[in-house]
Amino acid sequence: MESIFNYTNTNVKFLREQKGISQGTLSDNLNIDQSTLAKWENNTRQITLEWSIKIAEYFDVPIGDFIAKDLRLLKSIPKNKYDDKIKELETKSGIKISYSTEKPLTQEDYLDINQLVLEAMKEQKKENKEKE
Repeated sequence: MESIFNYTNTNVKFLREQKGISQGTLSDNLNIDQSTLAKWENNTRQITLEWSIKIAEYFDVPIGDFIAKDLRLLKSIPKNKYDDKIKELETKSGIKISYSTEKPLTQEDYLDINQLVLEAMKEQKKENKEKE
């Protein structure tokens, strides 16, 4: 049976690949050497609890799931808590919202996106009135 540390090593690679992030990008975002990340992913170096917490936060995954579950076996990948809100905003506004998966959205990012959509909707209304 795999130790829980094997799940952290497996999960970091799985999450990185699922989010479409390169090792270089992830190591830059976490402020670690790419060689350290590669060793974690190749299971030649164990991830400490401190780094497990940071990585779980980065990917917006519950720490317990990151450590103790093989995320490859889940039917759905843990999502950023703002992904559903962005989809709802798209539906309500009719505006397609695209954002980078290089890092998870923060509350501040979501609020900024929301403000931009509101401004775009106001502009659309104004243009429609001018056409009438």
